[in-house]
Amino acid sequence: MESNIPTPPETQSQSGTVSASENETLFACITHLMPLAGFILPALGTLLGPILWWALMKDKSPSVRDHGPEVINFAISFSIYSLACIPLVFLLIGIPLLLVITVAVIVLAIIGAVKAANGEMFRYPLILRFLKPSESQT
Repeated sequence: MESNIPTPPETQSQSGTVSASENETLFACITHLMPLAGFILPALGTLLGPILWWALMKDKSPSVRDHGPEVINFAISFSIYSLACIPLVFLLIGIPLLLVITVAVIVLAIIGAVKAANGEMFRYPLILRFLKPSESQT
């Protein structure tokens, strides 16, 4: 039985392959989600995920080259904030602060990925800017 429901044009593909712009959008989204690797590999994943992804993909993908420094700055900054909270755990204020930082990392990474999917550059709030953006962003 054949369906008479038309397929929207954005889901139709002549060759069935993914376009370069779709790949770039996907790579940019992955870049913003890389700090969440810290939930898989605690302590090191938050930093290593974005740095390794950027190092491997920056020459292959303009999106990763553009979004990477911002995401790495985000990962470094929130790692520093987390480390600063560890001594505060003994004063009992560190535990809620670490929870706030964890929620902020998750929420901001998702917001960054959504913005990247829409073709926008996301500037993370409250981060220290160690790496400068690429020339195409300025």
